[in-house]
Formats: sequence, structure tokens, C-alpha cells
Amino acid sequence: MRTFLPLLLLLAASACGTVRTLPVQDSTRVEVRVEREFVTDTAWVELPVIVEKVVTMDTVSVLENKYAISKAEVFFFCVI
Repeated sequence: MRTFLPLLLLLAASACGTVRTLPVQDSTRVEVRVEREFVTDTAWVELPVIVEKVVTMDTVSVLENKYAISKAEVFFFCVI
């Protein structure tokens, strides 16, 4: 009986101890990467050659086709 009482006290003292938890380490790793790639390229588009000639006696000449409009003005300044 003498050995039973100290053993019982030792068992009771160890039963009241706090619970220790292990630290949780997350093994999942997330990596976010942004990659930008700029590619400079040239596209060649051939337009058909359009030749137009207009002779006007006026000071304003306008040439027009389906790709462009061209306007030319001539000013005369006379200083006396």
C-alpha cells in the first residue's frame, strides 16, 4: 500500500498536465509569376498603284481615290 499511494499521486499529477500541440506547417506553396513578352513585327501590305493627273487652272486642286484624299492650294501674294 505504501508504494501504491506515491504511484497514484504521480499518475494523478501527470494526468493534469497541459496538452502540447505540434506547430502546423503548411507544405503547400503558391507562386504567382507574371511574364510579358512583346514581339515587334512588321506586316507589309501592297497597295495597287493608282496614278491620277489633273490639270486645273484654279488655285485649288483636289485628288481623291479610295485610299486617300489630296488637296493642294496655291496662294499668290503681291507686295507693291
